[in-house]
Amino acid sequence: MALLAVKVVTLAGLLDVAPVAVAASDTFENQGQVVFLVDNQDASPSTFTFDSTKLCDQGSDHNIVGVVAAGDIAIFGPFPVTRFGDIVTVTNTNQTTMFAMPLRISV
Repeated sequence: MALLAVKVVTLAGLLDVAPVAVAASDTFENQGQVVFLVDNQDASPSTFTFDSTKLCDQGSDHNIVGVVAAGDIAIFGPFPVTRFGDIVTVTNTNQTTMFAMPLRISV
Protein backbone atom coordinates (compact mmCIF):
# COMPACT_ATOMS: atom_id res chain seq x y z
CA MET A 1 0.00 0.00 0.00
CA ALA A 2 1.28 3.43 -0.91
CA LEU A 3 0.14 6.98 -0.35
CA LEU A 4 -0.15 8.32 -3.90
CA ALA A 5 0.82 11.98 -4.37
CA VAL A 6 -2.03 14.21 -5.53
CA LYS A 7 -1.05 16.25 -8.61
CA VAL A 8 -2.54 19.74 -8.86
CA VAL A 9 -3.92 20.94 -12.20
CA THR A 10 -3.85 24.73 -12.54
CA LEU A 11 -4.73 27.19 -15.27
CA ALA A 12 -1.13 26.82 -16.48
CA GLY A 13 -1.70 23.09 -16.92
CA LEU A 14 -0.01 20.00 -15.52
CA LEU A 15 3.23 18.96 -17.17
CA ASP A 16 4.15 16.08 -14.86
CA VAL A 17 1.43 13.65 -15.91
CA ALA A 18 3.22 10.32 -15.46
CA PRO A 19 0.81 8.02 -13.63
CA VAL A 20 2.38 5.56 -11.18
CA ALA A 21 1.99 1.80 -10.96
CA VAL A 22 -0.70 0.80 -8.50
CA ALA A 23 -0.72 -1.83 -5.78
CA ALA A 24 -3.67 -3.98 -4.74
CA SER A 25 -4.51 -1.22 -2.27
CA ASP A 26 -3.41 2.43 -2.26
CA THR A 27 -4.47 5.66 -0.58
CA PHE A 28 -4.51 9.34 -1.47
CA GLU A 29 -5.16 12.60 0.37
CA ASN A 30 -8.61 14.02 -0.24
CA GLN A 31 -9.81 17.62 -0.06
CA GLY A 32 -13.12 16.93 -1.79
CA GLN A 33 -11.88 18.17 -5.18
CA VAL A 34 -9.79 15.14 -6.11
CA VAL A 35 -10.48 12.83 -9.05
CA PHE A 36 -8.67 9.53 -9.69
CA LEU A 37 -7.33 8.83 -13.18
CA VAL A 38 -6.73 5.18 -14.13
CA ASP A 39 -4.82 3.98 -17.19
CA ASN A 40 -5.34 0.25 -17.76
CA GLN A 41 -2.62 -0.86 -20.16
CA ASP A 42 -3.30 -4.53 -19.44
CA ALA A 43 -5.16 -7.04 -21.60
CA SER A 44 -7.67 -7.66 -18.80
CA PRO A 45 -10.22 -5.42 -17.07
CA SER A 46 -9.74 -4.25 -13.49
CA THR A 47 -12.32 -3.41 -10.84
CA PHE A 48 -11.57 -0.36 -8.67
CA THR A 49 -13.28 0.11 -5.31
CA PHE A 50 -13.16 3.43 -3.43
CA ASP A 51 -13.92 2.94 0.26
CA SER A 52 -16.67 5.14 1.64
CA THR A 53 -16.05 5.66 5.36
CA LYS A 54 -19.48 7.01 6.33
CA LEU A 55 -22.84 5.29 6.40
CA CYS A 56 -25.73 6.82 4.50
CA ASP A 57 -28.90 7.87 6.32
CA GLN A 58 -30.27 4.35 5.69
CA GLY A 59 -27.31 2.79 7.53
CA SER A 60 -25.50 1.38 4.48
CA ASP A 61 -21.93 1.88 3.34
CA HIS A 62 -21.93 2.70 -0.39
CA ASN A 63 -18.46 2.24 -1.84
CA ILE A 64 -17.81 3.47 -5.37
CA VAL A 65 -17.05 0.52 -7.67
CA GLY A 66 -16.07 0.81 -11.32
CA VAL A 67 -14.58 -1.48 -13.95
CA VAL A 68 -11.87 -0.15 -16.24
CA ALA A 69 -11.79 -2.20 -19.44
CA ALA A 70 -8.56 -3.43 -20.97
CA GLY A 71 -6.74 -0.59 -22.73
CA ASP A 72 -9.10 2.08 -21.36
CA ILE A 73 -8.57 5.24 -19.32
CA ALA A 74 -11.14 6.22 -16.69
CA ILE A 75 -11.66 9.00 -14.16
CA PHE A 76 -13.49 8.48 -10.86
CA GLY A 77 -14.59 11.12 -8.36
CA PRO A 78 -14.64 13.70 -6.95
CA PHE A 79 -14.83 12.23 -3.45
CA PRO A 80 -16.75 14.33 -0.89
CA VAL A 81 -14.80 14.50 2.38
CA THR A 82 -18.00 13.98 4.37
CA ARG A 83 -18.42 10.56 2.73
CA PHE A 84 -14.85 9.39 1.99
CA GLY A 85 -12.81 11.19 4.66
CA ASP A 86 -9.44 12.95 4.40
CA ILE A 87 -7.70 9.81 3.11
CA VAL A 88 -9.35 7.64 0.45
CA THR A 89 -8.47 3.95 0.18
CA VAL A 90 -8.71 2.43 -3.29
CA THR A 91 -8.33 -1.25 -4.12
CA ASN A 92 -8.17 -2.94 -7.51
CA THR A 93 -8.26 -6.48 -8.85
CA ASN A 94 -5.42 -6.31 -11.37
CA GLN A 95 -2.08 -4.61 -10.81
CA THR A 96 -0.35 -5.72 -14.03
CA THR A 97 0.42 -2.69 -16.24
CA MET A 98 -2.11 -0.62 -14.29
CA PHE A 99 -1.30 3.04 -13.65
CA ALA A 100 -3.12 5.75 -11.71
CA MET A 101 -2.86 9.33 -10.54
CA PRO A 102 -5.02 11.37 -8.15
CA LEU A 103 -5.63 14.87 -9.52
CA ARG A 104 -6.95 18.03 -7.85
CA ILE A 105 -8.30 20.82 -10.00
CA SER A 106 -7.21 24.21 -8.66
CA VAL A 107 -9.76 26.97 -9.24
